[in-house]
Amino acid sequence: MLVVLNQIVILFILIIIGYFCKKIKLISNDMNHDISNLLVNVAVPALIIVSLNSMTFSQDLMVKSLQLLFMSFCQYLFIILISYPLVKMIKVEGKTRDVFQFSLIFGNTTFMGYPVALAALGQQGLFYMAVYDIMFSVFAWTYGVVIMSRPLLKAQDNTSGDFDFTPQPRSIKKIISPPIAAVVIGFIILASPLTLPVIFEQTLEMIGGITTPLAMIFIGSVLGEMELRTLFQDGKAILWSLLRLIFLPLMVYGVLRILNFDGYQLGIPVLYASMPVAAMTSIFAAKYDNDYRMSSKLIFISTFLSIFTLPLVMWVLLR
Repeated sequence: MLVVLNQIVILFILIIIGYFCKKIKLISNDMNHDISNLLVNVAVPALIIVSLNSMTFSQDLMVKSLQLLFMSFCQYLFIILISYPLVKMIKVEGKTRDVFQFSLIFGNTTFMGYPVALAALGQQGLFYMAVYDIMFSVFAWTYGVVIMSRPLLKAQDNTSGDFDFTPQPRSIKKIISPPIAAVVIGFIILASPLTLPVIFEQTLEMIGGITTPLAMIFIGSVLGEMELRTLFQDGKAILWSLLRLIFLPLMVYGVLRILNFDGYQLGIPVLYASMPVAAMTSIFAAKYDNDYRMSSKLIFISTFLSIFTLPLVMWVLLR
């Protein structure tokens, strides 16, 4: 437990470094955009491939991977179902309702989930987190689009516009993200007699090694873009963030304990549910003419609060 807490403290320090780098203008908004692209498209896939390359293929590994993939599918369905009564309970309507619902369903698994899984559960935990995260792209580019495009659909009904909700090939292609591709490539290497040449393995290790520090510095720099005083005046946004960060993982934990799950099959789903609001929330809100300001506020508040709630979740898991 102490080792894990030390790792969480290190992540927290990296976030603080990113925060002050943004405040003193060492990091720009354009640089943030480039860092996020580098992480998603290069560093995270490299880290996944390296973690798989270091593992030994076994039937147990395959069975657990398939079980976690199915559990991820069920977890998304479960959160979608409870999101409807929860948004009614908190009394939000219109675009605010859309953003609140999306933010409950989708967490920041890429920038927070992978580094935390690696710090808490090691290389194998990182791999299982990547497998669990496959369903993020599937649900985000299908059901997530349905939620965020409600204003456009409503405008179409009122004005007889030409908004077309038919899934486009470009959107479908985005389901196959670089981390998912890395899982597939890693599995092929793992299940075959192929081995990565040493020079490629070491190169991927070096690239993957930047994931955790760069992701935490990126998150800190995002926090540095906003004023803390004004953001923490929105009681509903704070309550909703706490629902995502505490209520949701504890509910998942309770259900899985009742079903007698343990090990990675308990730790990965609970960690996955404890992540702050996904960065993609604001991207989708802007793309589909939804409440971009509220989405940015939820991302900021939940990310800031997760610095304190993640150790609590880890204590529940490891006690």
